[in-house]
Amino acid sequence: MSSQRPRPTVPHLVTASGYSFPSGHSAGSMSICLVLIVVVIVLMKKSILKRLLLIILPILPFIIGMSRIYVHVHYPSDVVGGFIEAITFFLLGLLIFRTKITQQKKVRD
Repeated sequence: MSSQRPRPTVPHLVTASGYSFPSGHSAGSMSICLVLIVVVIVLMKKSILKRLLLIILPILPFIIGMSRIYVHVHYPSDVVGGFIEAITFFLLGLLIFRTKITQQKKVRD
């Protein structure tokens, strides 16, 4: 869903085409990290690796988002928009998943 906003007019440090809003890299990295956080929480037993992953995973999307601003291919609002888009779809998916699990438990009981 693009608002067809042009990219920043300053010289880009990398090649980028298409529209600026929202940042696909920011949305993608946030989506992957959110899913991995859930996987780590659900599947990993308490360990130092689990703690380390739960510290590192939330930081990665922000580093990627800041890099998109740094190379002048996105405005800060593009990055925030990508994050909001990813979080919204993640929460919607989580809600649907929890609803299905709850329905299956009711059918079994």
